[in-house]
Amino acid sequence: MSGLLTVWPSDCGKLPSIAERKLADFVQPALKFLINSVKKVGTNNAAIVSGLDLWLEMTEANMKTREIPRDEWKEFFDNFSRKHEGRGVTLEIFGPDIGDQVEERGLFLAGVTAEVADKGAKIEIMIGGKPDGHVTHIITEPTQVDLEKSEEGTSAALQIKSADGLTALLHLL
Repeated sequence: MSGLLTVWPSDCGKLPSIAERKLADFVQPALKFLINSVKKVGTNNAAIVSGLDLWLEMTEANMKTREIPRDEWKEFFDNFSRKHEGRGVTLEIFGPDIGDQVEERGLFLAGVTAEVADKGAKIEIMIGGKPDGHVTHIITEPTQVDLEKSEEGTSAALQIKSADGLTALLHLL
C-alpha cells in the first residue's frame, strides 16, 4: 500500500493537483467504508484494520484541510483578509464544464468578503496589482469553504465550492 501514498506531494508548500484532490475525495470515504466493513467481519483482521487506519490518518494529515462552518464565514473572511492582505495569490476556477482555468496569477490579495443569507449568499474575492485596477471574483450560492494548510501549518489555499458545480481555488503564494 505504501506506493499509493506517493499520489500526494511531499514537497513543502506544494498543493495537490486537481486529480490528486479528486482522488483523495474518493479514497478517503472508500477507506472509511472498507475499515468499517473489515471490522464487522471479525477480530482476525486486526492487522488489516490497523494498516488501513494508519493509511487513512496519513492521507488526511497530508491534506490538512479544514472546512469552515457556514455560520462562521463572515468572521473567518474578515480575519483571513486582515491576515493575508497584500499577499501574492493565484486564482484558479474549475468545474465539470469548464475544466481547470487560471483566472488571475501573481496578483495581490485585497480581501475576501461573505454575505451569508438563506437565499442569495455570495463570496467576493478581491485581488489587485494590475495597472488598470483590481479584479473581483464573485461566487454566487457558495456551498462549502475549505482552508488548506501547508505542512508548516500556514494557510496555503482557500477552496470555495458553489451550487453551480464550480470551485474557486485561491492559492496563497
